[in-house]
Amino acid sequence: MKKLIHNHFFALLAWVVILVISLVALPNVNQLTREHSQITLPNSTQSQIAQTIEQQHWGHHVNNTYQVVAVFSNGNQKMSAADRQNVQKTVDCLQKHQDEYGIKAVMGPNDNAATRKQLISKDQTT
Repeated sequence: MKKLIHNHFFALLAWVVILVISLVALPNVNQLTREHSQITLPNSTQSQIAQTIEQQHWGHHVNNTYQVVAVFSNGNQKMSAADRQNVQKTVDCLQKHQDEYGIKAVMGPNDNAATRKQLISKDQTT
C-alpha cells in the first residue's frame, strides 16, 4: 500500500491541483444566463406591432377596463380595398354594439387623419 501511494502521489496531487484550478476558473453561470437569455422578437411580428400600438397611451385613464388591440394584417402584401372595408365593418360592428359588449371606447383607422397615420403601417400591410 505504501508503495502504491508513493508511486501515485504526484498523479493524485496533480489531479487535486487541476480540480482546484478548474473550480476557481469556472464562469458565473447565473450571470451568463441573465446576460444572454433575453429573447427579443423582430419589430415586424404581430405581437410587437400590437405592443407598439398599445404603448401609444391609447385608452389610458379609463378605469376598470382592459385594453385590447386588434391587429389586422395581410402578411407581406399590401391590404386591398376589400380588406380595408372588412376592417372598417368590424370596427363599425364593435361601435354599434359597444353597450352590449361593455366597450367604453373604440378607435379605428378611418376615424380621422391622425388615427389613419398612427394605425395604418407605412407599407400598408397592417
